[in-house]
Amino acid sequence: MPEGPDKPPRPASAIEQALGGLGGPALTPAGAPVRPWTPPGGLVVPAGPMAGPMNMADPFGGGTFKLSVIDGGLLRVDVVPPNPETYFELSKLPSRVQRRGAFGISFWDLPGVQAIAVERGCTIEYDAKVQDMIDRWHRWCLELEWIKSFAEFPDFHVPGLDIDFLPFQARGVNYGVKIGSFGLFDQMGTGKSIQVMGILFTHRQALGGRIETLLLSPTSVVGDWQAKFRRFAKTEIAVADGSPSKREKVYESKPEFLGLSYDTFMRDVDKIVRHFHPKAVVADEAQRITNRKSKATEKLIEFVDIVQPRYRIPMSGSPIMNITADLWPIMRLISHGLAGEAPRFEKRYTRQKPARWERDAESGKMKPFSQRVGTNKDGTAKMWTPMRIESLDPKKPDDAKLLSELRMKIAPHVIRRLKKDVLKDLPEKMFERIDIRLSKREREVYEELQVRFAEAMAGVSEEDGDAQTTNFLEWFTRAQQICSSLEIVGEGKESSKIDELRAFCEDYAEEQKILIFSRFKEMTTIVCRELKQFKPIHLNGDIPQSKRQPLVDLFQENEDHRLFVSTLKAGGVGLTLTAGSIVVRLDRWVSPAANDQAVDRAHRIGQTRQVTVVDFVVEDSIEERILEILDKKLKMIASLISADDDEEKQERKIVRALLRKQDMLALI
Repeated sequence: MPEGPDKPPRPASAIEQALGGLGGPALTPAGAPVRPWTPPGGLVVPAGPMAGPMNMADPFGGGTFKLSVIDGGLLRVDVVPPNPETYFELSKLPSRVQRRGAFGISFWDLPGVQAIAVERGCTIEYDAKVQDMIDRWHRWCLELEWIKSFAEFPDFHVPGLDIDFLPFQARGVNYGVKIGSFGLFDQMGTGKSIQVMGILFTHRQALGGRIETLLLSPTSVVGDWQAKFRRFAKTEIAVADGSPSKREKVYESKPEFLGLSYDTFMRDVDKIVRHFHPKAVVADEAQRITNRKSKATEKLIEFVDIVQPRYRIPMSGSPIMNITADLWPIMRLISHGLAGEAPRFEKRYTRQKPARWERDAESGKMKPFSQRVGTNKDGTAKMWTPMRIESLDPKKPDDAKLLSELRMKIAPHVIRRLKKDVLKDLPEKMFERIDIRLSKREREVYEELQVRFAEAMAGVSEEDGDAQTTNFLEWFTRAQQICSSLEIVGEGKESSKIDELRAFCEDYAEEQKILIFSRFKEMTTIVCRELKQFKPIHLNGDIPQSKRQPLVDLFQENEDHRLFVSTLKAGGVGLTLTAGSIVVRLDRWVSPAANDQAVDRAHRIGQTRQVTVVDFVVEDSIEERILEILDKKLKMIASLISADDDEEKQERKIVRALLRKQDMLALI
C-alpha cells in the first residue's frame, strides 16, 4: 500500500509548555532564575520549586520580602514596609494560608513569590533555613535533570523483574525512584507500565520485600496489568470484581498488589480505606482524574489524604490535559503543597471569561449573560455571571510569564518523552484512505435523512443553540450509521463499507493481522459475522473485565485469529496489540485523541513491522465533510475536549463551538 503523509508537527500548547515542552528536557526558560528547590527534612520525597539567591532590587524600591520558616515546608512572608496591595497579590498564590498569625505559603510557591517581587520592584531576603532549603533543592533538581536527560545505566536490571529496560526506560525508573512521587507522561506505547513496575520493585527491595500498592486503571486495562505482572514478575495482582461481599474479601486479605478499575474504586472506597492502606498508589490513564469535580478525582484525593501513601504515580500518554486547570488534580495527587487550593490555582493559571453573551435590551450592545440568584440587603437583585475557564495563551506576554512560573514549579515532578525521540528503531506509521461509494439504495436512505434534517433545522431559530445541537448530533450519528451499514438503522443488510472491508481483508489478512475499530458496537458485531472466515476476536463494552485479557492474548499468540475487532471506547486505551500491523478505522469520532489511541494499540514497544493506518471514508457524505472540519480545527477541538466528559458531552461541546446553523446545513 502506498505511503500517506503523517500529521504535521503542531506547536506546543500551553499545557505542554507547562510540562516542559514537547518531549525534551524540562528546561528553565531563558532569563528565569536558575531552576527551582528538597522539602525540609531531607531529600527523600521532594515535592516542590525554587532558585538560588536573587537580588531583584528596583532602585526606586517597592520594599522587601523577608522569608522565614514557619514549620516544615511552610514559609512566612513578611513585606517590609507592609503593603496591602502586595499582600493582596501574594494572597492569589495557590498555597496561601494564615498560620500562627503570619502570612504563609508553601515552599513550592516560591516561583510565584519571586514573580510578584519582580513585578512590584521588591528585593527578597531569605533567612538561613530558607536559603539552605533552596540550595538543597537546587542541587536536587540538577541531579534529577541529569538522570532524566543524560544518565546511562548499562545492563540495568531490577531484582525480581525479567525485563530488559531500554536506556530511556532505565532513566525513567531511576528518576522515579529518586523523586518518589511524580507524573509519568511518556507517550503511548513507550512502556510506562514496565517503568512503574521497575520503580515499585526497587522500592520493594528497599522496604524488605513487600510494598502494598493500589493500581487504578480503566476496566479495559486491569487485565493488561495482570498480564504484565505475571509475565515480568511472576506475581499475581489481586483484582476485586464480582459481588460486593466478594470484593470486600479481597480488601480484607490485604494483598501486596491490588488492581481496581476507577468505577470499582468509587463504589468501594469506604471499604478499601478500612482494610487496605497502600504504600504506593498508581493512577493509570490519569486523564480520568483531570476534572477536579468528578467523583473519581474527589474520592481519590480523599483516599490519599487519609492513607498517606509514600509513593504516588499518576501516569498517562499525552496529551492528558486540555487546559492548565487540569494540572491541579495531578499535582494534588502528587503533593498537597505543590497543588495548593484548586480555586486559587485556577484563578492564577487560567483565564476566566463569561460563558455566554446577550444583547442588552436598552443599548443594543452585547454584554455578559447574568441571571438573578437572590436579593441584596438593599433590595437590589443579586446577579450571577456564569464563567468558563480557558487555558493561558503562551503568545501573550503576561500569560507566558505565568506559564514560566508554573513550569518552574512542576517541571521536576513530571517526565514526558515522545516515541519519536526515544524509540529510534520503532517502525514508522503509514496512512492510507480508502474512499467508498454508496450503493443506490444506501444513497436513497442517506438522502432521505438529509431532507428530514434540513426540515428539522428550518424550524429552529438561530438563537436556539440547544435545539440546533440536538438535531445536528442526531443526524450526525444517524448519517454515520447509514454510511457504515443499513442494518444498524433497520433498513436492510446492505453495506458498501462491509463489502470493501471484506475485499481488503482477503487481500491482506493472510500476511498481516488487522485491528478494526468502529464507534458503533452494532458495526463491530456485523464485521465479526460477515468476516467470520478470519476468526475475528471481538471486544466491546459488554465483555467482562476478567475475559478481556484472554482475548488479547489469543490474538497476540494464536495465528489462526487474523482480526481483532473492537469499539473505540472498549479497545482504545491500554491494550497491547502488537501482533497487528494494520489498523482499520471504519469511522472517525470527533475526539482526535480517541482516533490516535486506536492506532497506538499496534504502534508501540514490541512492534517489529511498519504499522499501516487505513481510514474507510464514504464519498460525498458526512464522513468526508466532517473530517475536513476536524482537520482544519484540530487544535481548537483538542482544547475543548475534557477526558472526564462522556462521548455525548464531548460532541456537544465541539458542535456548539465549531458549527453555526449555516455551517451545519452546509454539511448536508
